[in-house]
Parts: sequence; C-alpha cells; structure tokens
Amino acid sequence: MVAVMERFTVTAERGATQGVWVFQCVEHPGAISQGRRLGEWESLMGETVAFVAGTPVGSFELALEVKLADGIRDLMREARTAIDSLVAAQIQTAEASRRAARALVDDAHLTGAEAAVVLGISPQRVSQLVHS
Repeated sequence: MVAVMERFTVTAERGATQGVWVFQCVEHPGAISQGRRLGEWESLMGETVAFVAGTPVGSFELALEVKLADGIRDLMREARTAIDSLVAAQIQTAEASRRAARALVDDAHLTGAEAAVVLGISPQRVSQLVHS
C-alpha cells in the first residue's frame, strides 16, 4: 500500500511593505513567513510548517495559492485556457505532420528531400517525423 503524503496549502500575498511576500499555511495559520521573492515560498515554508505542525520536514507536500485580485485571476485563467488549447493544437499538429511525412515517404515513395518541398519543411525535419 502506497502511503499518501499529507498536503498543506500555503497562501502568498503581497505584504504591506513594498517588495515583501507574506506566506501562510491554511491548515496551520500560525505557520507564517515572509520573503522578498515569491520563488522562496517553498524553502521558507517547509521548515515553518514542519515546526508548527510538529512533523518532519519532507514528510508532507506543499501547494501554493497566490492571492490576486479577481480581475487578474480571471486573466490568468483565460491565459491558462489559451495555453492548454495551444498545447493540444501542437500535439495534433505534430501527429498530423508525422502521418503526412510517413505517407509521402512510404506510400507516395517520395524522397525525404521531395517530401520536405511538399510539406514546406527541412529534409532533416522530415527525417525526424518519419522516424519518430
């Protein structure tokens, strides 16, 4: 049986002092720290949460929740949706390109260089597509 690691949520929000982030554990509100960079959250809060929760460092996972204004949060959600759509389109494009390159080389018996002209890509890319 695989042990499930306990997970704590850490909120991060800009402090009253310019350039300071305040980090706080939701499950253990007494676990609070601050830092100049958002990227410091995990290293700062790992020991803080461990101390307050009375559990060893590394025996739990931390998840970050950055507190932002609703308008900004909506823009981030919109951007994430667009990124996810782009990734899906890239995967579909790669698969379609592989099928087309293989069909040109295997079924239409074009050389890699000829398939490259037809597809508008380099011969090296055709080779990558055919062999992937």
